[in-house]
Amino acid sequence: MGLRRPTWYVGIPGGAPSNHLFVIGVRGGTFVGGSNEFATCPEAVVIGRTDVRHRTAMFLACGGESELNSGHVVIRWRVRGLLYEVSLHNASTVNQRIAETIADSVVRVG
Repeated sequence: MGLRRPTWYVGIPGGAPSNHLFVIGVRGGTFVGGSNEFATCPEAVVIGRTDVRHRTAMFLACGGESELNSGHVVIRWRVRGLLYEVSLHNASTVNQRIAETIADSVVRVG
């Protein structure tokens, strides 16, 4: 992937005992009450924009009421009616770079 983490990087600030990330692909949109509600980020703040595989993508900082994405940075983009997200804890610059690198590696299969 061409990504090297800084030697001081530990993931979630404060030394949480577990880290996780999500790579999500859903047809349609994400909204509260919808079938893709798990991928919502209702208190999202757009913190940046980038390109993922020649598509415009947004970086979102998600609030605490965001189902799976609570406290996460999310990079979100669309390709042919599919919504993709890479989501991990903490909207740090390093985590944005990690999300962007993973997003650039996502390929639809099938």
